[in-house]
Amino acid sequence: MKSLLHKIKNGIRIKLAAIGLFLQAFFWLTLVRLGLRFLRFAQLQAKVDRIAQKTLRSDGYYTLYGLTWSVDRAAKVMPGGAKCLAKAMTTQILMGQNGYPYDLCIGVLKAESGELQAHAWIESEQQIVMGWLPEIDRYKRLEKQFYQGMAGSL
Repeated sequence: MKSLLHKIKNGIRIKLAAIGLFLQAFFWLTLVRLGLRFLRFAQLQAKVDRIAQKTLRSDGYYTLYGLTWSVDRAAKVMPGGAKCLAKAMTTQILMGQNGYPYDLCIGVLKAESGELQAHAWIESEQQIVMGWLPEIDRYKRLEKQFYQGMAGSL
């Protein structure tokens, strides 16, 4: 009986943690979207970098999968959805606050129609953890110095 109560208690604790993480992701995604709308990209990026550097929990408190899942779920229920840059910056905040290394990447691709397309994603230890696309290898990754002054239209 004690074992069953322990399992139930653990299950409730895990569910509450998942709900809390989802709410954090929704909160940060909302603020990032507002920032993309009302701030210059360089300003927002500086703020996101500062927020991400404030570690709130011990390393690995939330799994990397849990962090990215919560951002994806928050983007799906958010009115109007969220573009790749907002999702990547939100993931950056959550990863940084949870002690994970991250690298915000922005790339461009000239489509067959001739138009220029941009995409943002997050890498951790050379692995894409948010924003993977089947054609991601076709995107030319921009140097950080190039896009730090760029408008947030991704």
